[in-house]
Amino acid sequence: MPISDSNPERRNLMLSSIAFLVFFWGGGEFEKNEIRIQTVNITFNNETVLAVFAWIMLFWFGLRYWQLNQGRLNLTLREEVKTEQNNTLLIWYLRAKTGKPHRVQNGFVIRSLNKPRNGHWESQIALVEGGREGDNGEWVEFKKIDGETFKINDFVGFFLRLWVITCLAFKKPGIGSWFLPYALFCSAVVSGLFSAL
Repeated sequence: MPISDSNPERRNLMLSSIAFLVFFWGGGEFEKNEIRIQTVNITFNNETVLAVFAWIMLFWFGLRYWQLNQGRLNLTLREEVKTEQNNTLLIWYLRAKTGKPHRVQNGFVIRSLNKPRNGHWESQIALVEGGREGDNGEWVEFKKIDGETFKINDFVGFFLRLWVITCLAFKKPGIGSWFLPYALFCSAVVSGLFSAL
């Protein structure tokens, strides 16, 4: 079965990392310097060369993936974070910060959740007066009294960011598409190091 992926660097890195992980976690070893590939028998007198070449290829795939995709994870994450502005934990966090209720008269509504390129996450809210819940669940017909921006950079904010990223990992494709290859690569390298010890 062919594995199709529109990003060949991601495919190469993931497949080679998975092969390393299966080899190390499965207790793989070379017996009698012989490797069998389906019906073809290949014999190596010096399996160290094969191991070095495999490591070089793994690092090459990791380098190529990083070179061509280094900004995509951050860009994708910034876009996907915006969709989590109604996250329950974010609402709880902002209620604790403002001391006001969310989406009720004399409360606040969340205008945006942002992850700036360099800096801490922030959420912009509007303090409102009046209003009602609209047909699609949003707070409508309110009078904006004031606006405020909260930086999500304290201790509780760290866990909030971690929660939002976890939610995004299950809801959106960005983290799985761009972060998972890095995680597999690092796991393969660490597994190889522990296996060598």
